[in-house]
Amino acid sequence: MDDLQFVVSALQKKRGSELPAVARGASVPVSTVTKVKHGTTKNPSFRTVNRLATFLRRDPAQRLEKNRNVTEAHV
Repeated sequence: MDDLQFVVSALQKKRGSELPAVARGASVPVSTVTKVKHGTTKNPSFRTVNRLATFLRRDPAQRLEKNRNVTEAHV
C-alpha cells in the first residue's frame, strides 16, 4: 500500500470531528484533510501526503503529544 492509499484509508476511518486534530498534528489545513478523505483531491501534493502519513503512522501517545505542542505554540 502506498502512502496515499494508507492516508485515504486511515482518514476514512476517522469521524469528521477528529479531522481538525489530524490537520493540526500534520500541519495541513482541515479543508485539505477533508478533500483527501473524500477523494475530492485526486492528486494531493507529495508534501501533504507525507505529512499526513507521518502523523497517522505515529502511535496515539505521540500524536497526542504532537497536538499538544502545536496547540501550545499557538498560545
